[in-house]
Amino acid sequence: MKKLFGFVAAAVLAVTSGFTLDMGLGGKLDIGYATGAAYVDVGDGISGYADMSGFELYPALVIAPDKTAFEGKPFDLTFEASLDMIFGSSDYYDGYKVTVITPGISTLYNYHFENSDSEFLQKLTPYAGVNIGVPIQMSSFTRKYTKTRQIEERPYYETYTEEKDYSGTKIGLGMGFVAGASYAITEKIDANVEMGYNFLSLHDFFIRGGAMYRFK
Repeated sequence: MKKLFGFVAAAVLAVTSGFTLDMGLGGKLDIGYATGAAYVDVGDGISGYADMSGFELYPALVIAPDKTAFEGKPFDLTFEASLDMIFGSSDYYDGYKVTVITPGISTLYNYHFENSDSEFLQKLTPYAGVNIGVPIQMSSFTRKYTKTRQIEERPYYETYTEEKDYSGTKIGLGMGFVAGASYAITEKIDANVEMGYNFLSLHDFFIRGGAMYRFK
């Protein structure tokens, strides 16, 4: 886990390098639902994509450098350094569980209605963007095998069921798209809802919502 947080810290430095220290910072926490397919590779010739769906937790550090605020324009760019977590399951095999932890970086294009006559629109910010990450997919399940055996040296056999537990971890590269909107509840707190799709080594559609708190 320390390595994961180290990756996120390094990603934050990479994103913020070249920007001044005068920037907006915020903490974001979303919860939601994800459904798709994770890659399973546990040996014994068992590998490939397996359906999964489950709870998603998305904490992120939001970075808004002044240099990406285009003067006189109603849009800007922000960045998110995140540690996306999915806790899923399916009927792939008995007791199939999958946990996907994805440290990643997102770039978001935000549109502002600052000149609108509507107070509601002034507080509303639609956005869309792309992300890149490293999905760490951990899966486990039990598989049943039907076997035969001879009974007490007699000339007949019986069938029986044997269970074997499997588990494995697969690390890959992921990319995705996201679109959503945030609403300023106060000067410090925004509520948001968003949806998107990830692909490459992890395939999932997600919808989530939560809040962001501005540190500065």
